[in-house]
Amino acid sequence: MLAWLHQTIASERDLLSSFLPTKEAVLGVLCEVTEGVSRTLKIRVEQIINNTDDCITLLQICNIIQFYLSTIKPFLSETAPLISLISELNTQCRKQFNRHFALSVSRLSDRNELPGQDLVPTTAFQEALHLLKIILNTHDVSVVPDVSPLSSMTELLEW
Repeated sequence: MLAWLHQTIASERDLLSSFLPTKEAVLGVLCEVTEGVSRTLKIRVEQIINNTDDCITLLQICNIIQFYLSTIKPFLSETAPLISLISELNTQCRKQFNRHFALSVSRLSDRNELPGQDLVPTTAFQEALHLLKIILNTHDVSVVPDVSPLSSMTELLEW
């Protein structure tokens, strides 16, 4: 739905630019038009976020939301209801990711296993490293342009 919104907003902006005299008038109409899809978008994305239990999938959803936020933002004003909604959904997704990540880490840390005599890492430690590797790989393939990789990973690892 976010891809469709991006495509539609770009088409509508081009069409409105040919009819309306000023950029402010185009922005005003676009803000009003996109406000109508906000409720449906909110319901759909919240259902996806709330019904996803995997922290990796949630991180991927967060990256998609953040990508479309940065892609749609230039077409609308900063105060547009749709921009506020997508920002809110991004924040909600990040919180859900943090909750699921914390749950995954606590499950792994609750398994107090000692390494064997051969000092091979425990399964909990290997699973934690695997989870961290997947998160880092997911972040590496993210197409979000405005995010500093160092700051977002520092935020995650400081948790």
